[in-house]
Amino acid sequence: MRGWLAGTAGLPGVLVRFVRTEVFDDLARACRARLLLDADEIEEMGRLRAASVRRDYLAAHALAHTMLAELSGCRPQEVRLRRSLDGRLEFDPPPGAPRLHLSLAHADGIALCAVSEACEVGADVESLHNTSQDPLVAAEFICTRRERAWLHTLPARQRPASLLSLWTRKEAVAKAIGRALPLARIAVDEPRDTFGVLWRIVSLCPTPFHLAAIALLGTPTVPPSVRLEEAVLGQAG
Repeated sequence: MRGWLAGTAGLPGVLVRFVRTEVFDDLARACRARLLLDADEIEEMGRLRAASVRRDYLAAHALAHTMLAELSGCRPQEVRLRRSLDGRLEFDPPPGAPRLHLSLAHADGIALCAVSEACEVGADVESLHNTSQDPLVAAEFICTRRERAWLHTLPARQRPASLLSLWTRKEAVAKAIGRALPLARIAVDEPRDTFGVLWRIVSLCPTPFHLAAIALLGTPTVPPSVRLEEAVLGQAG
């Protein structure tokens, strides 16, 4: 699996796994997953007010621990995550383990983790149930002038999903760069060299009701190799 992450024919590989977080409504499973998290993660999760958001956070971080353990050859309890000075989530590998880049996202019952060995990665996922009632109003805050003009040309029924596609891609780029950037300054209609970096973006649909985006920094002009898998966490045993 690690060899696939390094890519083939010079292309970076990205492994993306998602989990349906409702499994952690089971208390025993949630407790087992909680044991994987370190003290900083537990504290961060405790600051979240909504129980559903805490559940999604737990699922995302448990997924990260299990993926990084598998790909680095250590135990899930040995995986340590830290925040960089700019707030980016980073893997602190044990001695002898490879340096892996990761990004987490969760929304409305889905948690997602993207891992790459070749480059910085950013991930975002959103629920189609939470699209704005008036996407053109929301677009004023997150879209470029060109993107807003494009949304105006679409039939009204297509605008919510189209806005969500733009939104997830912009959030993924911002997370990959590791800076709190105004989304309206991020143009995602084509590979760009903006803010001093080159990126590629892949959109994914983990479920019929969720849209995700994966951004890779410094990638070649050909599409990166991205693998999407569903994970099942919290099983007994």
